[in-house]
Amino acid sequence: MIVCYECKKPGHMRGQCLELKKKLKKDKFTFKKAKAMMATWSDEDEDDNAQGSSEDEEIQCLMARSEDSNEVNSSFENYTIDDWVEAYTLLFEKFHECKSKNKALKKKITSLVHSTSDDEQIAILTKEIELLKIEKESHLVEMDCIKEKLQENVKEK
Repeated sequence: MIVCYECKKPGHMRGQCLELKKKLKKDKFTFKKAKAMMATWSDEDEDDNAQGSSEDEEIQCLMARSEDSNEVNSSFENYTIDDWVEAYTLLFEKFHECKSKNKALKKKITSLVHSTSDDEQIAILTKEIELLKIEKESHLVEMDCIKEKLQENVKEK
């Protein structure tokens, strides 16, 4: 008799266990919360061991821990409206540059996907050359006929 190692019920193996599949699906869709640190400070000059006298005077700051750098940049506090407008304008220009590059790349991909292979292009061009040779021959024959008629007309005069 077959017994599942996951749920200990008979009739199926661990790889076929519905409870295990539900558990894995639940684990897959659970989101992990980002870790953050909280610091407080006071405007008053105090010792490191002393705490603020009232909660109204304390300022709280949340800092997210980043893999890229260990420092938190607070220079945005000093930005003026002009600085924000300039930053926005630069970002907007970069966005449009990226958008146009993306559009060009999409066109290039589409043309590469839908283009015929080199062998097919060679075959098409070879057929076109054959047709042009036939057309050339017919024009040469027509020119010869016109030359003969011209010579006959010259002799008659």
